[in-house]
Amino acid sequence: MNTTNKFEFIESTVLKDLIAAYPNELDSFESQETKIENIIVNRLQPAIEKHISLIDILTNRELKSNNIQRFSGQSNYFSLLTSREYQNCLVDRLLQTEIQLKNAINLRDKTQTIASNLHKELKD
Repeated sequence: MNTTNKFEFIESTVLKDLIAAYPNELDSFESQETKIENIIVNRLQPAIEKHISLIDILTNRELKSNNIQRFSGQSNYFSLLTSREYQNCLVDRLLQTEIQLKNAINLRDKTQTIASNLHKELKD
């Protein structure tokens, strides 16, 4: 709506301001999503993979050959849980997710406000 000429048909200045600011709200939400994804992919996943072998999943499926166990490194869950790197990643992800929850609530509230104001505008 911001990029079309339909914006001029809205009479309410408040509604125009809300709609004009909405893309920035979406950008903020998406930026925070990217931060969380970065923590997971670039920090948390490597920290987990340093200590945990996915071969454990395969061996639990009763493979025909148990040779895989002989050649694989053992998972070390204790060292994962006590790893400062892993702990810091979890805390960082928690903090960033809390920020994203606030962003989501804010975005929902702004969306509801826009919808309510649009409804009023259309009724008048």
